[in-house]
Parts: sequence; C-alpha cells; structure tokens
Amino acid sequence: MVDKRKPSLEERLKGPLIICDLQTNGFSHFTTVEGIFDMCSADFTRSVLVTNDEIKEWEEEFASYSIIDKKNFVEVFYDYKIVEPTSEVIKEWETYHDESWEIERYFRKQSELNMEMGM
Repeated sequence: MVDKRKPSLEERLKGPLIICDLQTNGFSHFTTVEGIFDMCSADFTRSVLVTNDEIKEWEEEFASYSIIDKKNFVEVFYDYKIVEPTSEVIKEWETYHDESWEIERYFRKQSELNMEMGM
C-alpha cells in the first residue's frame, strides 16, 4: 500500500533543500537545514555573545530547537530563505554554482564544510 499523505513540514525540512542567500541574491552550498543552522548558530555564539556563560546558555537553547525552530532562526536572523528544490530553483542554483545538483554529492560537501568549521 502506497502512503499518499503529504509529508509534514518537519519531514520536508529533513531532506535536501536549496538555501537562498537574501543578502547576495545567491545560493548557499549548504543543502540541509541542519547544516546551515550549525554554521549560523556557531557564528552567533562566536560573534554575538561575550561570556562563556552566555555561550553555554545559547548552546543549550539551540540544542532544544526543533527543525522548524532552526529554519526560523536561519531565515529571521541570517537572511536566508529555505526552499524545496523545484526544477526551476535547481536550474537557478546550478547556474549560480556552475555545478549540477547531485544530492549525494552535496551531503558529502555539507559534511566537509561542517568538518572545516569544527562542527
């Protein structure tokens, strides 16, 4: 039997997505909410917070975030728009990066970027 229900927002946010950078009108190399959130939350704790207690408090707060909370944080505080990879958006992404959209490749790239950032 085929499951015909529409995936929930939480389920859709766990898959590969296209992340538009609203400041540059470009696209991030990140392709998951988790990846872009990890980068943004690390940036937030390094650049906004001043004491170790504040950092610890926010890290604990971030650990409690749902996938929707993470999406909202990235979109509100970091001017990204997270969109599902439609044919049209994939073409724009490919043109911007001069690469083809290959999901498995970008999961590996995501992992490499996280490792470079010490996450």
